[in-house]
Amino acid sequence: MTGLTLCAALCFGLNALAQSPPPPPAISAITPDRTAPGDLITISGEGFAVSSEPVLVNFSSSGPVSVTPAGEDTILVTVPPGAKTGPVTVTTTATHEGQPLVQTSNAADILVVWKRFDMNRFGLYAWDFYRLVAAGCKGLLEAVRRKEGL
Repeated sequence: MTGLTLCAALCFGLNALAQSPPPPPAISAITPDRTAPGDLITISGEGFAVSSEPVLVNFSSSGPVSVTPAGEDTILVTVPPGAKTGPVTVTTTATHEGQPLVQTSNAADILVVWKRFDMNRFGLYAWDFYRLVAAGCKGLLEAVRRKEGL
């Protein structure tokens, strides 16, 4: 192999390597995986900080949330109002060969629950709550008995 051929092969190889796009983001874990709207979650993985552009965290039932990654492998994001149980993905935007390159990660599921009901906030105490539930059950039982003719 001549020096010119070796140089051409080496230059072509480096040029091909320089043109390869960044790998897509990948989610490895979401903690906690049981959460509520307004809670802060941590998304762990790789490929989140491919550019200076913010990334989009897509929750299954609400619009995307724009965040700046805490690092190459970590995103901190607040669960938006209206989020429901389902998949979460991360979308990054980078520039490849002068063109925008939008890539979406694998999906990871989270369980979104309502926040705990604070009875004291509404002036209810445990005994009042018990009486409300008992009255509701009693009324339901009476309605069933009437319908069945008992």
